[in-house]
Amino acid sequence: MKRILPLAVLMLSFLSVCGCQSEPSSASLPASSQSSQSSSGDLSLPNPEEEVVWSEKMLETLFSQKQEETWEYLDCALFSDKAFDRVGVVLFQDPDDGTCNTAFFDADGYFALCGIRAQPAEEPDLTYLGNGAVSFRAVYEDGHSYLFTITFSEEEHRVNFVVDSEPCP
Repeated sequence: MKRILPLAVLMLSFLSVCGCQSEPSSASLPASSQSSQSSSGDLSLPNPEEEVVWSEKMLETLFSQKQEETWEYLDCALFSDKAFDRVGVVLFQDPDDGTCNTAFFDADGYFALCGIRAQPAEEPDLTYLGNGAVSFRAVYEDGHSYLFTITFSEEEHRVNFVVDSEPCP
């Protein structure tokens, strides 16, 4: 986990700059460098041969057993279409880093992180848009509020994120 933190901070810095451009920007890193491979706590994941109906409570519990000490849970959304074998996304903040982040979970409890250097809005309105895309509201240090869209994809064991933003009305 210690090796992932510097990489995540570097990626967050890159994405916070890219997220402000009018054209969508993307970042790509090997899945192994962005995914949490640790398994902690007593969470019993469902038998992979059984069809599981995920709930937001299950996703929140999974996050709580994997989260770093400074991470603060904000909201979650389920992937109704199971895009890229993901079951849902958790929106959280890390006040120590000044970041608003997303954790895209698969059914085995692994997750890929992507975030922006901003604070979540009072009502972030996390919404799953389909095909691996989520949107939420966040506020930059200058007080301007933006609607961010982060799209997750995975191809040949490479995790990709596309981040786009637009000013909130």
